[in-house]
Amino acid sequence: MKNVLFAIFAILFWVSPYAGFAVQADIASPSAPAASSQALGWTWSGMVDYPNQLIANGAGHAGGPGSFGALTFQGASVDVYCVKGPTVTVDQRAHRTGKVKITLDGQEKDTVLLSDRDTNFGVKVYSASSLSDGIHVLQVEPVGGWAIVDHVDVHAKPAPASAEARASVNGAFSDEFDETAATGWKTYGGDWILYRGKYCIAAGPGYKSLAVDTSFSDLIYDADVSVGAGGNIGVVFRVTNPDLGLDAYNGYYAGLDVVHQAVVLGKSNGGYQPLAGKDYPVQPNFEYHMRVIARGDRLSVDINGQRVLEAVDGSYQSGAIGVRTAGAPAAFDNIKVTPISNP
Repeated sequence: MKNVLFAIFAILFWVSPYAGFAVQADIASPSAPAASSQALGWTWSGMVDYPNQLIANGAGHAGGPGSFGALTFQGASVDVYCVKGPTVTVDQRAHRTGKVKITLDGQEKDTVLLSDRDTNFGVKVYSASSLSDGIHVLQVEPVGGWAIVDHVDVHAKPAPASAEARASVNGAFSDEFDETAATGWKTYGGDWILYRGKYCIAAGPGYKSLAVDTSFSDLIYDADVSVGAGGNIGVVFRVTNPDLGLDAYNGYYAGLDVVHQAVVLGKSNGGYQPLAGKDYPVQPNFEYHMRVIARGDRLSVDINGQRVLEAVDGSYQSGAIGVRTAGAPAAFDNIKVTPISNP
């Protein structure tokens, strides 16, 4: 198990835009990596982190001529979003905006002018659909000036919900992530992937993913969770009003904090409020079994079969279930939620 988790997090740390890091690949000239030799995710050469609250995930990547980003992915369609404007400011220096060249699977698809009088974020500059099964490589390259890549969305091929992933208002929900795509989940930031039967995300400012069409009140929520170095990860429950942003939801959160070596329980109403916390030896890249029990206003958290936290709070009565990360790569597996009224 430890070797599998190490492999997962090694890949997540390498695909830096998932993690919010800029990786300077040792490549002399813009050239997309071979699909057969690259892990899924991004490789950046010469393009740097470009933090901005108006960018979809809180940060994009910016670079000038000679730099590029290459995304190795599996999916049925892909959309590329950039920032249009007159200049790109990096390290207090303004650079003239140019164009972005889009290449997919080694074929040049389009070159789009990004220079504009006004600045606009999240502008779709390229879209491809009906892609064949297998691995694809998308490359974005600034030409004739600088460019900012806002974000890229990859969409899996629609598939029927699996027997392991099912939900209803009054029934149980479970997902063992044994399918080729996590079709029963809606993400709020970040690029979530399935890897070796786990639902994975790399480090970032704060991401969530909620199970579609779930609504639970009193529940038993089981999940296997694995956290990389830094930050905290965990599960959310009784969630309503979700949106992009770490704490942009109403509901509860129970998690493992590797930085502070603690188990935490809190709630959010657009901002996080702690309810309980306890020191706990959280080891990076190890898998822990988390169980949350919510019965009325009584909340508890068990780790590996032992009760760690208890709290009393009646702010939220029902809502969706999901997973959440903040500043750390994460892997989730064997999620099962059972209403206490029907154990």
